[in-house]
Amino acid sequence: MSNQNRTAGSGDPYWYRVSVGLLRIIDMLNPDNGIDSVTFQSFEVSGWDDVVVRYESGKVDYYQIKHSRTEGSITFGYLVSNSEKKSLLSY
Repeated sequence: MSNQNRTAGSGDPYWYRVSVGLLRIIDMLNPDNGIDSVTFQSFEVSGWDDVVVRYESGKVDYYQIKHSRTEGSITFGYLVSNSEKKSLLSY
């Protein structure tokens, strides 16, 4: 793999993201699903970058996956007024 993304993460706390992506990779085994590629931590679309699934038809599915944080739950309020960085909903 020539274009490795070292920010993709693996294991905790990324286990859920990896699980979703791996399920889509397993779906690639069935050619009827028409999946061309699965990308983890894509740089293509900011805010919707955790898992990107490309289909032979040209369709693209973007997944932004959130999980519980050790300091608390992710709430709607956190998404619209995140003091750490821009709100996810602003994209």
